Amino acid sequence: MASKLTGTKRQSYTVSDKLRIINFAEQHGNRSAEREFGVSESNVRLWRKSKENLEKMPRLKRANRGKKAAWPGLETDLLGWITEKRNNGLAILPSLSCAVKSPRNGKG
Repeated sequence: MASKLTGTKRQSYTVSDKLRIINFAEQHGNRSAEREFGVSESNVRLWRKSKENLEKMPRLKRANRGKKAAWPGLETDLLGWITEKRNNGLAILPSLSCAVKSPRNGKG
């Protein structure tokens, strides 16, 4: 993983890139793949563990990036609430939506 201390930039990889690196690692080893592609060995290990899931995804997708929503139902409700308020002519800015209480509990 790149960091600001080394002055390198973080990189994202498509599914096809990850699968190409996985195939190389299976033939030559994780450390060789690290040297060949400039990817950390820990990423190669993680990708090899998730190879089955990667093979099911679209090849050009940038797969498995970021966290899943902790409260997907709440986010859906909040989006509906914001959309409703905006349709009624109220300005709900993205910076304000973080401070809004859950529409489920009747506040906000």
